[in-house]
Amino acid sequence: MRPDPREFEKFKDEAVRARELDEALARLRTALFVAALGPAAIGAAWAVEALPFARREIAWAVWATAPLAGLLFAINYLRLPAGGKASRAALSVLVLTAAAAAATLVLARRFSIFPA
Repeated sequence: MRPDPREFEKFKDEAVRARELDEALARLRTALFVAALGPAAIGAAWAVEALPFARREIAWAVWATAPLAGLLFAINYLRLPAGGKASRAALSVLVLTAAAAAATLVLARRFSIFPA
């Protein structure tokens, strides 16, 4: 007879579940960090008057932070524990990630970051 593979779940206490939720929210914040890299890179390049970027690869890397952040958020949101999916922290990270990704796309269009 095989033991139940979910038997370890009954031994988890509240501290273990809270730690799992904190780790999952930290993975979500990684998506926010990646999303914030785009506007930060465009802003820094604008400040030193380096726009449009000299190399097309750099422009693509900055532009790609927006879809990469969305992909990271979607993957890590699906991995969240059931109790954390509707938490205030997860939803605030969602809004901030979407805002930073949108800011990347808007700033890329506004400052035309791609070389001619």
